[in-house]
Amino acid sequence: MPILIIILFFIVTGCSITVPTIAEYRLTQKISNTTYDAKECKRKSLKVMQSFSPNNLMSKEMAYVQKGYQEFAFTESEWAQSPNRAINSKLVESLRASQVFANVSSYKSRSKNNLVLESNIEEFIQYFQKKNQKSFVRIVLYLSLIDSKSSEILSSTRITKELDVKHMNAQSGVDSLNKALNKALEDTNKWLNGVCK
Repeated sequence: MPILIIILFFIVTGCSITVPTIAEYRLTQKISNTTYDAKECKRKSLKVMQSFSPNNLMSKEMAYVQKGYQEFAFTESEWAQSPNRAINSKLVESLRASQVFANVSSYKSRSKNNLVLESNIEEFIQYFQKKNQKSFVRIVLYLSLIDSKSSEILSSTRITKELDVKHMNAQSGVDSLNKALNKALEDTNKWLNGVCK
């Protein structure tokens, strides 16, 4: 009888072990209401191609860097959607809101377009420094505006944003990445407005 009680005890306690939940984070931009005055592209359509990026930005795994070069992944935090896809989607939203172009479509669209925007997400990550006493995020986007008919590159730019992180954790890092991305998207719209003047 005591053996039966012990077996039941292990079965019950074994079933009640809790596994820590993984927090999922999203990229949520405040899309700017700023519209631009360039007239050259007002009648042109733009297709935003799928972003190129390193493999770590094509998964939901949330990476960070220590000591400048050692890359790790948070164990209890991840992206709700891969940064590659999320940034691409936010780029389309932001460009539509800017009204620089007559129409902005995503790479999934079958529509023909006058212009194509290629983007390369070179960096989108949180850094920890000074024995984890300091943290910042860095975003680097390389963008090219291309004429659809001739495949000629009309203009290219590299946008880099760095922002300090208040607290040494993933949640605060995501907050700073969102703010930095918002600034990068604003700079993208300003650059395209300048190209279209």
